[in-house]
Amino acid sequence: MHLRVPLATAGKQTTRRTRKAAMRVTGVVLAAAAVPLIAAAPAHANVAHCQAYLRSQGYTVGPRSTHACTWAANPNNGPARGAQCRDMLIHIGVGQYHAIAACREAFK
Repeated sequence: MHLRVPLATAGKQTTRRTRKAAMRVTGVVLAAAAVPLIAAAPAHANVAHCQAYLRSQGYTVGPRSTHACTWAANPNNGPARGAQCRDMLIHIGVGQYHAIAACREAFK
């Protein structure tokens, strides 16, 4: 006598395996994509220029303003990184003019 697996159960097993395999592949692809972002360190001198400008205008430089400056200094963040830096700084209370100027300093 042969044991037969109902077709519905066999299909679920195949679907689960397919999903798990797809998730593994996705994880590997995402990990591979993150390597260049981690490996390419931003230029610290540019971050320092941005921070120095903010300090010279009377702002306290903390982790969020440092993140904005670092974001603008990293060319891997694309052409909109200046606008994103500006928005981050404005969000934490830096005036628009000063935010634009500070983010431009990060490009130098």
